[in-house]
Amino acid sequence: MESASHNNKLKQYQAIYRECRRLNLINSEEISSIEEYIEKRTNSKVKIKVIEHGRHLTYEALAIKIDQDQLLFPIKRSTEIQGNRTRAIDKNAIFEELGWIIPPYFPIEQIQTLAAFLKEAQVQERHSMLEQALAKMYHYEYLSALYSERYAKIPLISDYKEIILEAIKSHASGFRYTPIISLIAVIEGTSRSILNSFNIFTSLIGLELYQKMLSSFRSYYKTKILYTNYHWIPSEYCENSFLESFDHTMNIIKAFENFIKKHFYSNSNEYTGVGSLNRNGIVHGFYLDYNYSFNFQKLITVLDLLCFILSWKYNFSLLGPDPTPESLVLYNELAILSSKIKKQNRFAKNYA
Repeated sequence: MESASHNNKLKQYQAIYRECRRLNLINSEEISSIEEYIEKRTNSKVKIKVIEHGRHLTYEALAIKIDQDQLLFPIKRSTEIQGNRTRAIDKNAIFEELGWIIPPYFPIEQIQTLAAFLKEAQVQERHSMLEQALAKMYHYEYLSALYSERYAKIPLISDYKEIILEAIKSHASGFRYTPIISLIAVIEGTSRSILNSFNIFTSLIGLELYQKMLSSFRSYYKTKILYTNYHWIPSEYCENSFLESFDHTMNIIKAFENFIKKHFYSNSNEYTGVGSLNRNGIVHGFYLDYNYSFNFQKLITVLDLLCFILSWKYNFSLLGPDPTPESLVLYNELAILSSKIKKQNRFAKNYA
């Protein structure tokens, strides 16, 4: 009975919203009129205030309190808001073309600048330019901070901290195949653990595993983060297509899913991406030409995206980590390993 009553209430809120929209009452200048209208429909005391809703970009809305229920009536229609925000997703296309994803932990302005820079370049030059950018972004001092402040501390991903540390040290030592294989295993294991954390225990593997994990996170993000204080929101403002047009987190998740489908887990017989960063082709031994530093750095971006997802659940910072005394110890070790390789390469070049 309680469930039926709740459903009836939600249907009533939907009917009220549609009628208010039809009567053009949903605006910041008609507060008293809409309060009066809703009070008559519900026989309840109603309080309304105008707010800016959203996390990154915002839109104006009416926050409506009916007894103990909170409702959100956005002032502009979803199509109008979405139409003004489509430019926010332009950066996805250029990164997707190059087999990369929007990275977390970096300022949005920096990523937009990089996207514009790549877009203006000649097609044949774009990936080499991205390689240079990745090397600068994921330098060893920053990698050390990521390890000590994120990979070693965030639940679920920290289960794999020893493997991640070995992969980072291996890369600094000049190895190229081993770090990539190791991170692929960590990414798959962590993704399964994340799905389990949403109380979904499954034998799914491959693309379906990632899609289910990302779908579960989207639901969590909408209900627990974006609209956590509201009992009813118009359904069109909860659609992925609407939220992806201006919410940075939803935009990142969409980019992640596209990367998994079109690159990481695409059919290895059809994959033509630069560097052969395709899980099936690598794990099943079809590819031998994936030993590039930029592939390691692209997988670090994927690892960071998993950290980003987990940070919402476990209250870790969404900003990039700063160096700490602990991370600087690791950085010094990586710098020594890296310098040895550079010396060996110079020696080999001189005496070749």
